[in-house]
Amino acid sequence: MQTKSIKLLLLEVIAVLVLLAVISLLLLQANPDTVKLIKPWQRAIGGDHVLHVGVGALLPLTLAVLSRAYQRSVRFQCAFFAVFPLCYGIDEFVQSFTPHRESNWGDYGMSLLGWSITVLFWLLLKALRRRI
Repeated sequence: MQTKSIKLLLLEVIAVLVLLAVISLLLLQANPDTVKLIKPWQRAIGGDHVLHVGVGALLPLTLAVLSRAYQRSVRFQCAFFAVFPLCYGIDEFVQSFTPHRESNWGDYGMSLLGWSITVLFWLLLKALRRRI
């Protein structure tokens, strides 16, 4: 039992670190003075679309782990994951009014791809957990 709680604690620590990295990345993107700091890194990983897939996947996954969504009802989990596509759409819409940013619905599609990967991963883990 104690090793299970240690594994859970380790998972939550990793989730916090990943969430902090994602939030830092989003904040750097939002500021016109700091966006130039992440441009070389963005090019190195394959561009803006890869970044959107990563953030689209990691944001809901880390928040699901930290909220312990896996311990809650299926209805809660469905509602939890359903919020993210809406948030991603609102983000792209708001960017159309932000002076140094531009709205690109291709970015929205890439964020949805990342979200889809997370949802499929989540469902796979639930199925495997039931089998064990």
